[in-house]
Amino acid sequence: RTGELKLTFSEHLSSTWSLVFTPDGKSILTGQDKNVVLWRNAVIGSIGKLAMLGHTRAVLCVDISIDSKLIISGSRDKTVKIWNAATGNLIKDIDMFQSTVYALDISPKNDFFITSGNNSKFYIWNINDHTLTDSIKTEGAEISTMQFHPSGNYLQSQSS
Repeated sequence: RTGELKLTFSEHLSSTWSLVFTPDGKSILTGQDKNVVLWRNAVIGSIGKLAMLGHTRAVLCVDISIDSKLIISGSRDKTVKIWNAATGNLIKDIDMFQSTVYALDISPKNDFFITSGNNSKFYIWNINDHTLTDSIKTEGAEISTMQFHPSGNYLQSQSS
């Protein structure tokens, strides 16, 4: 509340495109260059770093499930990757139909996640078996950001 700088991450080799707090509020998840990094206990000052490597281009969006078991990342390499948050191991690699992935969000109910990119579509995925359940075409151009309502019943998005 004071506006005082508490911590600076100086280990980044390039731009950070996305970041979120973990549900417990103690750690920070970042998308940078080709990497996804979980900065464990960053908020309380005892930093442990878990790097997830596998994207071939910049990671533009990241999120972590409510139960902190899954990390999902989207990239300019036109893939979505699902990671084990405890080990950093890759669980699933999803080809995004030749679309850069600009945004993703996990439902507050922890049952679905949604992705979008430069093809004006939302893709809705089952979080448990990682299957595509639906896609929705929008009126705008590329979808640059989106977020579930806390109830999980609504979705807001911004397109350019």
